This record gives sequence, structure tokens and C-alpha cells, in this order.
Amino acid sequence: MSKISEKVKSLDVKNQMEAVLKEQLDTLVSLTNHMTEQAENSIRESLRQGAATGGYEVPVTYVIQHTSEERAIASETRSDIVKKLGEGISHFFNPGKQEILNGVVSIVSDTIDALLGAGEGMEASQRVYLVAEEYPSLVRMDFQLWVRNTRAVGLSTLCKSALSVVGFKSAVDVKKLDFATFSAIYSPLLAKAYGSDIKGLEEALAKAEELYKRLGGKLDSANASVPALSEPLKTPMLTVSSSITEF
Repeated sequence: MSKISEKVKSLDVKNQMEAVLKEQLDTLVSLTNHMTEQAENSIRESLRQGAATGGYEVPVTYVIQHTSEERAIASETRSDIVKKLGEGISHFFNPGKQEILNGVVSIVSDTIDALLGAGEGMEASQRVYLVAEEYPSLVRMDFQLWVRNTRAVGLSTLCKSALSVVGFKSAVDVKKLDFATFSAIYSPLLAKAYGSDIKGLEEALAKAEELYKRLGGKLDSANASVPALSEPLKTPMLTVSSSITEF
């Protein structure tokens, strides 16, 4: 994958065909920039509302880090994309446990794979968020993913798909979030990370509980400890919004 702007710069405007392609790519760049900006504003507003009202999403205190990337996909395979995506997420999120990192990469890459498979001439977007332990804190991660699959024959040789990925990492406000709710949202990621390894899953959840209490979270009597698990959790990852449009 390469930046779309790099594709534009590589074209020779003196060549009539390439001049046409440059104009098409310029339009795609503008659209991708707009979608990235829109995604950033949408996530920021969601974080503000959650912090202010303690609504239906995990409340946070501060944004720790955010990132955005716009890419042109020409001939890369899914494995190529996942590898690049994994490298980017590993710099953005460092849980200390490779299993957890792999779980996050898997969730995000599966979403990208679905969007890329939307078909030619399709524009698709999806937003997901999850929570996890990133010692010594508990974090919420928001991802807004957008893909535009091109249809024009000439353009598709340079850019088969335009991709925008926006990510925010924020500190969870444990004083506004009970542990039962936190573990319910964390469990799908753990299930993805550990699969049938129940012991590993239980240990990760117990470690998160210990950190939750250290950060000032309160456990009520009904949720005083993490229950033992007899089978892998299969709760789906929370999806906030999804849309597909054909052009």
C-alpha cells in the first residue's frame, strides 16, 4: 500500500491519459481526506458525549493518542494489507501480550477485509470500538474504517481501493464504569485473542480486574470476582455503525 498522494505525484501530466487519471485521483484524494476528517470529528464527538453524560459507550477521561492514515491499494493481497495494518496497530497499541495485540489486529483486519469485498464501485464504512488493558491503564480504542473500491479500468490499475483508517486511544474512566460492563465489552477481544485457551483468557481478565481496582474502580458484592469460564466467550465485537453505498 502507498499513500494516495504519492500515486498522484508519480503521474506525468504531459501525458493525456495520465492527466485524466491524475484528475480522477485528485478527486479520490479529496473524498478520502473528507472521510478521514469526518471520522475524526465523529469519534471526538462520541468521546465528548460519553465523558459528559456517561451514555451508552465506555466513558473516558482523556484521549491518549490518535492516528489517521489514507492509503491506495493497487495489487496487494489481504495478507499484505493485514501485515501493514498489524505493524501500524503495534505502534499504536502495546498491551504487552502478543495474544491481545493479535486479537485487535484480527478484529480490525477482518473489518477491512469485509469492506474491501464490498464490490467494484462500492463505498463502505464501519466503525468499531473495543476496550483492553494496556498496562498500567485500561483503554478504549475507536476505529473508523472507510473504503472506496474503484470501477474505472484505468484508475483501478493505480488504485483499486482507497482506504482511510482513523484510530483513537483513550483512558477509560473506571469511576464511571462498573467492572461487569467493562468485562462484557472486553470479553469479545479476549475470546478473539485466546480462542479455546480458557486459562489464558481467565488470567487476562483477572489481571484486568486487578488493574481496574488499582485505578479506583469499585466492585459491588455481586461482582466481587471474575467468574470461572467453562467455554470460550463468543459475544460479537460491538459495531457502532456500518454503511455500504453503490456508485
